[in-house]
Amino acid sequence: MTNNEDDSGHVARGGEPILRIRDMDVRLAGRDVLHGINLEVRGGELMGLLGPNGAGKTTLLRAVLGLIPRKAGTVEVAAGARVAAQGVARGDHPARTNHATQTNHAASAGPPAQPALNVPMLSGRAARAQIGYVPQRHEFAWDYPISVYNCVLNGQTGKRGLFRRASVADHRAAAEALDRVHLADLADRPIGQLSGGQRQRVLVARALATKPSLLLLDEPFTGMDFPSIELLCEVLAQLHQDQGMSTLMITHDLPQAVHICDRITLLNGSVIATGAPVELNDPEPWTRTFGVRSDSPLLSSLGLQRGVENKETPGNGADVHPAHLNYEGAKA
Repeated sequence: MTNNEDDSGHVARGGEPILRIRDMDVRLAGRDVLHGINLEVRGGELMGLLGPNGAGKTTLLRAVLGLIPRKAGTVEVAAGARVAAQGVARGDHPARTNHATQTNHAASAGPPAQPALNVPMLSGRAARAQIGYVPQRHEFAWDYPISVYNCVLNGQTGKRGLFRRASVADHRAAAEALDRVHLADLADRPIGQLSGGQRQRVLVARALATKPSLLLLDEPFTGMDFPSIELLCEVLAQLHQDQGMSTLMITHDLPQAVHICDRITLLNGSVIATGAPVELNDPEPWTRTFGVRSDSPLLSSLGLQRGVENKETPGNGADVHPAHLNYEGAKA
């Protein structure tokens, strides 16, 4: 085990916030979908956003992207290039301290954390220009007659402008993105002839070609077989290890999220709990998030069962109830 890993194998990341959401409310069709959202994604970390259907996960991403209006609150994204992983020992990382697992109430009680090194935080259109978005695969028109390469190249249109021709730099970024997701050999293939896993990697490449500071992924593993999931996880791991990419990912694959994410946020209309996987070992925030019993097979699959105490990570058949664990609604 290296100095930058904990006993679960997670690599520590830099602590500067890349995405900062403060007191965000979203109301759709006369209904409060999200309330009081306080959330940060730090430099170089992969954060999983977990919750049941209808919890507001996709709504949160769309609000960050400006695709739907916010009733209240702010969204800020760090300016500039991707923040490289800083090699902080996991035990010293802000996300690993005894006060890392926060509630919405706790997060909003004090002043918001400021990014190190005076990295400017952007809002509005400037903030959204720093984001690469990977939508759900079914939202894309895969029957459109276009090659893999041109599909990725056209992903830059939002930044380049509809009527500007692609520059040499644009072409280079598209080629590099395809290489990153291991699809360079399929550059000339029509997108309609791709498998589900290949299509998902095309969407990731489209986002990477825009040179984002932050990736937002909406259920990237849905409908994929295990080899495709494994390959996509390898791609994400390489992005984090080699480039310090920051990512907020929605997924319904809870064991996979526990395995690959640096931190996890449990969401159901509001933030129930946030912390490293090793810290989210009390079944109660999970039962509150997903509306299941403490003896649910869902929690058993994560190793979250009351009455057994050790110090392993969820998913290893373990259960930890640390005294410092803090989440919204916890009893004193």
